[in-house]
Amino acid sequence: MAKYPPINNIASKGVPFQFFPFGSGASIQPQPNSFRSALMNRTYTAKGIDQGDLRRMTSLYGDQIVDIYELGAGQSWMFERGQKYAVPLFTQLMLEAEMDIDPASFRKKVNDVCLKYNALRFAYAYRDQKKPYCVELKDRRAELHFEDLSAVPEDTIEERLRKICEVDCRRNFDLEKDSLFRISVYKLSGERRHAILISQPHINSDGTSLGVLIKEILIDYVLKLDTSGMAEDINWYKIHADYLEEIDKQAELAYWKRYLGGCQETVPLPGAGSSNSHDEAVHFSVLSSETDKAVRAASRRYKTTLFNLLQAAWGVTLYRITGRRDMIFGAITSGRESEILQRYTIPGGFVRFLPVRVQIQPGMTFGELADRMQGEFAESVRNSDCSPSEIREAVGLKQPLFDHVLNCHNFSFSKSMAKSFTGFSGLKILGANVYDNLETDFAVYLRPNEEPFSIAMAYNSHVFTSETVALYAECYRETLKELFQTEEDVRISDLKKFDKSLFELSAYARQIRTLKMLIPLKAMPAFRELREPDLMLLAESTTMKTYLSGEQIYEGDAVLHAIPVLAGGKVVILKQDRKGWYNPLRILYRGKTITMSGFLGEKIERYRAEAYSDEVEVMFIPCDVINRLMKRYPSIAREFIREARDTTSIYEDMWMYS
Repeated sequence: MAKYPPINNIASKGVPFQFFPFGSGASIQPQPNSFRSALMNRTYTAKGIDQGDLRRMTSLYGDQIVDIYELGAGQSWMFERGQKYAVPLFTQLMLEAEMDIDPASFRKKVNDVCLKYNALRFAYAYRDQKKPYCVELKDRRAELHFEDLSAVPEDTIEERLRKICEVDCRRNFDLEKDSLFRISVYKLSGERRHAILISQPHINSDGTSLGVLIKEILIDYVLKLDTSGMAEDINWYKIHADYLEEIDKQAELAYWKRYLGGCQETVPLPGAGSSNSHDEAVHFSVLSSETDKAVRAASRRYKTTLFNLLQAAWGVTLYRITGRRDMIFGAITSGRESEILQRYTIPGGFVRFLPVRVQIQPGMTFGELADRMQGEFAESVRNSDCSPSEIREAVGLKQPLFDHVLNCHNFSFSKSMAKSFTGFSGLKILGANVYDNLETDFAVYLRPNEEPFSIAMAYNSHVFTSETVALYAECYRETLKELFQTEEDVRISDLKKFDKSLFELSAYARQIRTLKMLIPLKAMPAFRELREPDLMLLAESTTMKTYLSGEQIYEGDAVLHAIPVLAGGKVVILKQDRKGWYNPLRILYRGKTITMSGFLGEKIERYRAEAYSDEVEVMFIPCDVINRLMKRYPSIAREFIREARDTTSIYEDMWMYS
């Protein structure tokens, strides 16, 4: 998982891009009643579909419908999270490869793969329905994009690709209407060098899916294997869906009632705030080589899987922070553990989110805790076909089962792929990165096969401060070190408690930053009429970034989704002349708006803003928050329009007298 700077324009300096919308990108036409009647009377895999829901789906997709499926347990959880934040959970794979790519033949290969695997033709119908369903369509194809970036300077191409990933992630997916499979191919400098971005909503894809698609799309393409007409002889996804329909959920829920019986409502982690918005950030940390070796040795010594060992260690970390002996967090599994072995050879969204209970008894050693948690986790996996919401309702809890998750990435995607594909003539993987956006407020990604062992803590920056997350990472590393520095089985109560007040104090960092931003916001003419609650809302939504002298703040070929306002220091506005040189045009001081493009929705070509002194502080005020406030305060729009007009007048005078 990675966090990219908020850049919102990826215009190529090379050849204009070609865009090929396929399938569901077009508007959906109403279907004749004869089609509707026939479709309403068909039998689908999902049982007991409400007639109103079925009527809407048949009206939406018509005779394109092949089958309708219930959402799996993990899909249901992701759908609920996506609805809370109004975005679908997202997966991306960006890889660089040396290979020959012809757009026409590559497009044909991708279309063949879409015909082969039904999961690539799924849509998720949910609007104005009693419940969401997965709908398999006959003819939904991938959305393809080809762009030539070979003219982009080599020293800037990495940053350009990062911007591309950020923009693609912000674009998201309409689960009902969009193709849920996007591929963008970028030609880089060099005769055969390409960057390939594969994007899918997480509800329809997982890590195993990406491996299947790499094989089908890249390797088969390079080997010139013709897979047209090679649809799967057996519909493995339907077999999986039929299996889910036959699951005895009451028996599974009975297990969860026993396992979670007597547990308390989820208590927010120390230092956590609350917010209905989401802005993802990531804190990276690595284990020392000594701790890395000690963790692996402990896994062998305690005869536990690495993931179960790390789960138990995380539970001990939470105990040392909170003092609670009974708590629950979430864990992610592949969801491909059933007897349907072909799950490992088909794309789709199979992952599951399971509650993991940590119960630390007085006098318990770590070995006893790890052994108990491993046995319970194995049993939980065997009863993993109920969604977290179903489990919560069965147990009788009002709050969500867990407020954060652990995910073990027990593979090094980029290195393993690069090594695996070197033997294929015509294809060489130069590198690959997987970006996995779960939209949770706090997710711990364990990467034991990275060199060195790395831990990525992804968090909602509206809920946790960077200082708080850094404290969690430090405490987790310290716990791993103390538990496994010797071969002795440590008694958990012998470990010194962490100072919980540090986490509570770290949460004040956000309040301090918010109060700091109130002063310049109050001074802006556009916000002088705002009442105190609305001004606080604006301050809480606004972010602050510090720049050093010469560091670029804004470039005119981008349209920001925020208005940058100078809160401290000086900023120089530069303009590019016809020969490509940037020349100073204007110096801005505290309180000045650097660009209005985010508010006006336009580009200011050939302009750039740079820090003109050290410790330049810039506030980024979200445009969506301003737009909401304008409905109650017309003065905001009036002042911004006045400022935009004055700025235009200044630039016109400069042009006339230059």
